[in-house]
Amino acid sequence: MIVSLRCENFRCFKDSKTIELAPLTLLFGENNSGKSAIIQALHLPAHTLQSEGKETPLALAGMNYDYGSYSDVVFRHDENERITFSYGILSPLREKKQRLFVLRVDYGYLPRRREIYLNSLIIEDSEGEIIRILYNEYTSSIKSMYLRSVDSKDLSYFSRLISRYYFLFEPIHGPYETQMRLRRKYGKELGEKLFEDLIDVLSINRDFSRCFGRTHHLGPLRIPARRTLLYTGSSFTGEVGSKGEITLQNYSALLKRRKKEDKKKINLINSALYRLGFIKKFEIYPIGTRHYEFWTRHSVSMLRANLADTGFGTSQVLPVLFSLYATPEDSTLLYEQPEIHLHPTAQAELGSVFAEACSPRKRIIIETHSENLILRIQTELAKGNLKPNDVRAYYIQPKKGGHRVINLPLNEKGEFLKKWPKGFFEEGYKESLKLIRAQAKS
Repeated sequence: MIVSLRCENFRCFKDSKTIELAPLTLLFGENNSGKSAIIQALHLPAHTLQSEGKETPLALAGMNYDYGSYSDVVFRHDENERITFSYGILSPLREKKQRLFVLRVDYGYLPRRREIYLNSLIIEDSEGEIIRILYNEYTSSIKSMYLRSVDSKDLSYFSRLISRYYFLFEPIHGPYETQMRLRRKYGKELGEKLFEDLIDVLSINRDFSRCFGRTHHLGPLRIPARRTLLYTGSSFTGEVGSKGEITLQNYSALLKRRKKEDKKKINLINSALYRLGFIKKFEIYPIGTRHYEFWTRHSVSMLRANLADTGFGTSQVLPVLFSLYATPEDSTLLYEQPEIHLHPTAQAELGSVFAEACSPRKRIIIETHSENLILRIQTELAKGNLKPNDVRAYYIQPKKGGHRVINLPLNEKGEFLKKWPKGFFEEGYKESLKLIRAQAKS
């Protein structure tokens, strides 16, 4: 899981400073304040690793995403500036106790070639840099590198044993051959030390790769439900797609697996749909051998309808619930406006659903405009269903010198320990807080 992020010279941020990500992280602010930029920064590593060529250092566009050109994403559109991302993860390495490792990647732009290049890669922990690699901007080859705990400054040969893999790196040879090559070049003692260090940095590197591979993004606009679907024979992947377009196919695949843990996931999804006030039942019906439909039963009237004829909110929230419960542990889930097309009561109940799904083994990052959702999460804190360390709330504030990310910590009573920025949910929040306090006293 990604546990921290820092953006430098990206979009509206000159420097976002380090943003710590809790099991449940809330991003809110005015329109065009930079909330989506943080979501994009968290999603870009996953999007890049899913791009076609492993020589791609930073993929800004693809089949389902278009984040623009380098000029669009660099701060103040200055192509001479470099963009830097820092991602923190927890990894045990060779110890049982987890440690925080930070990957810092630095990008530049070649105007004549109109190419983004990877300038440097650094992995560090609390004691400082573990490895630093500088790349040639024209050939992507390694110019120089630094490895902690190694006295020798001549690491040019060592650099030939790894190659760039997207914005990460991978070994060129197998472990035994690599070990023998290092021994021959540097001698047995230093060669063994370099080999041990290489194994460590490759292990951390793989942890970052796995972490980014388990990052799932759901955009603010989801496609309407289709009336019929085609049996494609695809297996369950847990994905929903950037617009929720493959949610129903994966839901269908999950139904067919009939495993105990899969039935539990189905029950959790259906229970959440019922709690949000949408449906009593959510059922699949085959149409011949090639097609199938999803039908719902209303929670009050019990009337049946095709999913395409059910309220639009159902098709919008279903991808949220599916990814929340169907994705594996150690996932990072990115949601943009999950409350879209939900009435106020359902928005608040969605806050409780997020609170119940909150786990130290997942990171749920929510970009929201919903006061009702935020207030419900505050209520869950006051009830003791969440702890203050489970939640991080950030307000994104526009500033001339670069937008700021303001941490608004909460206590065990669900109260914000800092004042709300002026004009944002101000009156509604004050009145709601008065009501909650009055109810608590009665």
